[in-house]
Amino acid sequence: MKEKKLRLLDIQMASTIVFIIATIVSIILTYNEKLKIQNKKTLFDIKTFNNIIIANRTLILLLVLIYLYIDYSNYKLDMISNQNTKPDKLQLYSSILSVIAAIIILYSVSKYKDDPADVSNPTL
Repeated sequence: MKEKKLRLLDIQMASTIVFIIATIVSIILTYNEKLKIQNKKTLFDIKTFNNIIIANRTLILLLVLIYLYIDYSNYKLDMISNQNTKPDKLQLYSSILSVIAAIIILYSVSKYKDDPADVSNPTL
């Protein structure tokens, strides 16, 4: 059981590093939008911007699914070892809501990718 918990922590640390990278990409995309609003030269054309934002949002969806897996696994491990599972349940509910939010955000940027006026960089 201890090995399983350590493995889950390793997965969580790796996922957090990737999440930080995704956050940096989101900051760059937000800066690109700021330049666009200021009528300055942007870092990316609209097609490149759309491709990056969809890839980034897909990555975030995968990450929150990984967090959901980690939370569910921790819940199961604590249930097996007769530990208090209430904190695990709350984390699990939070992860489920994060997955739902990530799906909605990915859907919105995918649906409106061809209309530059409707493309934004929603945050999660």
